[in-house]
Amino acid sequence: GAKVGVIVQPGDWHHFQLPAARALFPEAKCYVASERNLRKQPSLVASVLDRSSPSIPELGNEVALLPWMGYTQDSMPWLVSGERRGAPRIEFVLFHRPSATLFITD
Repeated sequence: GAKVGVIVQPGDWHHFQLPAARALFPEAKCYVASERNLRKQPSLVASVLDRSSPSIPELGNEVALLPWMGYTQDSMPWLVSGERRGAPRIEFVLFHRPSATLFITD
């Protein structure tokens, strides 16, 4: 089977599945969109993507990471991120160049 080398959490919400993913693929390098993910799950070992110059070296030039800007946390921010209402969301869009596939989060 294929080896999973990288796990990417492209948004600052929907991070509750990361411990299960890390358990399934313990050798994979994990990247998260925000320090919020780590604050809500302190035992998680992951690198935070740089918002202004994001990169995942293991993926080379095959994947472009683009910050998704402009949205705010207007519903249940305290539950999923611990941030106040109106705080900016931190999310990334991933574009896989060879297949022209766009990965987005909600």
